[in-house]
Amino acid sequence: MLAKGSSTGALRPGDVVSARYRVERFLERSAQEESYAVRALEDGRPLLLKLVVWPGGQPELSKAELQAWKVLGTRLASLRHPALAQTYELIPLDEEGRTCLVREPVELEGQTLSELLQTLGRPLSEPEVLGLAAQLGEALDAAHRLDLLHLSLSLRRIVVLPDGDHWRVKLTDLGLYPPSLAARFAEPGYLAPEVLAGQPCDARSDQFTLAVILYELLSGQPAFIGAPDEPREVVVQRVVAEDPLPLLLSQRVELALQRALSRSRGVRYPTLRDFVAALGGDVRRFAPPTAGHTKSVAPRRETSLARLWLPMLQGALWALCGLSLLIGVRKLLFPKPRPVPAIVTPADVSTAADAQAIEASDDTDLDLPERTDGDATVGKDDARVTTARLDPTPTADRKDGGSGGGASAGTSRLASHGTVRPAPRAAGLRRDAGAEDTSGPDPVPSPPDPANNATVAVQIEVSSQEGKLSSAQEAKLRACLRLVRRAELPYRVVLENITGTLYVSPRGTSDEFLTSRDFRDCLKLQISGMIIPKVVTISGKAKGKTTP
Repeated sequence: MLAKGSSTGALRPGDVVSARYRVERFLERSAQEESYAVRALEDGRPLLLKLVVWPGGQPELSKAELQAWKVLGTRLASLRHPALAQTYELIPLDEEGRTCLVREPVELEGQTLSELLQTLGRPLSEPEVLGLAAQLGEALDAAHRLDLLHLSLSLRRIVVLPDGDHWRVKLTDLGLYPPSLAARFAEPGYLAPEVLAGQPCDARSDQFTLAVILYELLSGQPAFIGAPDEPREVVVQRVVAEDPLPLLLSQRVELALQRALSRSRGVRYPTLRDFVAALGGDVRRFAPPTAGHTKSVAPRRETSLARLWLPMLQGALWALCGLSLLIGVRKLLFPKPRPVPAIVTPADVSTAADAQAIEASDDTDLDLPERTDGDATVGKDDARVTTARLDPTPTADRKDGGSGGGASAGTSRLASHGTVRPAPRAAGLRRDAGAEDTSGPDPVPSPPDPANNATVAVQIEVSSQEGKLSSAQEAKLRACLRLVRRAELPYRVVLENITGTLYVSPRGTSDEFLTSRDFRDCLKLQISGMIIPKVVTISGKAKGKTTP
């Protein structure tokens, strides 16, 4: 509580300020500010008048800055909050160059925070500080919703009033200095770095000041002030370049203070509500985040039609370019294999009956219907072909009239198709029913050797890299191998997995399989599903011979 002071200020008892307030007595002086107890001439209300004595004369302000200061004073008179000392009038600069702020005299009812710390002789505990932080943050948040900044808050501008077992606070002198003058005349140890540097400031500048005050309440020492008589330039340099010493507090309070005391506004909390909540204070009395504060919105401009379709057209062109590039890269990396023409010789087809069976078979299925032709039977699981049918001698050269007629018909049908695909062959090849060799993992017969007229069983080994074929896929692969009727033993087949299809690789593949169109078509059409291996290698060798 302020004691009655002597009349040593710039004003004398009985002086009238702005024709509305009569000075009764001088209260105190702090820095360049003088406080007076005055009374309103209109209704006799006791008030407090804060007079700013400018060192070096009246400060120079532009017309825009002076007008903004007057608008600020108008909004101050309309602000009401229980934790804010009611401001009745702000006179920026009168005809004599004086700045006066008239408000309710809360100092006559309580004591400032600095006086409270001196009275207690100890720092405040965390629960006590959190209670004060909630009240101070709520009051400043209410001012911020009207675009009002304090910019000169300190311990001596916060009055503590007794309220039972608790304390009730009142913030004073809100808006006493505009931003351009706060850096020069407000207490530098409590100002944010951007205020001292003359940069744009906002509500987060007051958040920095509140964090400095809470730091001093918790530690008992100022955050940036070393001594009461320390030069202003030293304090300013310390605020701009140094961080306050860490405190032994709870981790939650310590982290919240570190963030609010950051020299970068972008690191601090968006609002004081967020800062108090991070400290662990009660924010239930705060106004809702979206209430009471409106931002100026630029007038909406008319959107022309060109501004709508031009971005759409540009996006479509970019999408088309990307698609074309993707297709080009795909063709470059995965070229489509060129078909290898099949060479048709009289030895590829033995009789016209075989050609008819080829035409009747389904190109997409290896399942063959059973048929009986003379002494040879071709079936789904077992194809039996006699030595006479495998004779490569053209039928036209035979002297058998019946056979010659059949060969002529078969030759004409083959010529109409252009190319001939050999008939599928099954697990065995034998001259009679008792000559077939069924031993081994998967015996695949080869055509009889014209030199000794013997039947040779083939041992097939399938290996793969980076994966393995399924049992069904391997069975189909072995069936495709049987389409090549005259493969010279031993043979080797290399298959490459290109985008899920097995293609015959020219590197290391025997010519019979490389030039067989039936074999290639069978790989494309029969081996379905997800093919995992990158390379499949097949080797075939003679397992043994049987006597004719």
